[in-house]
Amino acid sequence: MTQPDPALARTARTIHTATRAQFLLDVSTRTSPPPSDMPWHVCEPGNQALLPMSIVTYIRAVPGWGDTTARRLVAALAGMLTDATHDPFAPRDGKTRSPHARRRPTFSWLVDARAQGRRVLAWLALTHPRTPPWPGWPVNPDPRKAPTDER
Repeated sequence: MTQPDPALARTARTIHTATRAQFLLDVSTRTSPPPSDMPWHVCEPGNQALLPMSIVTYIRAVPGWGDTTARRLVAALAGMLTDATHDPFAPRDGKTRSPHARRRPTFSWLVDARAQGRRVLAWLALTHPRTPPWPGWPVNPDPRKAPTDER
């Protein structure tokens, strides 16, 4: 078995770092996909360098979002995915070192097939804008439907 070339590994790492930096620049200038499309964007060919990127790093780069939004989204994501026996961001070794020893979720974790889409659905529930179908919904009737004159 031959040893891998260290220069090749350094080159690949440099390319991936540049790809992530360019992506974060595109996010900050609003030329990248919206947050709700990120699970599909990172899975496209040529975007594999984005998979190990932290979700928090991405959220901080979105204009108008910041540390507070990042903490809120990650906490909400953990709340949606936590059951009575499992904390998705607990340290892998199971030891409680400190409250700050939690793992930071990455896009690779988000789109992991072992979760069977639960993580992606939770992400969409948090990032996809929800607008009512018409003003006053659900109390007021649909204004697009003509009222029927029943006598």
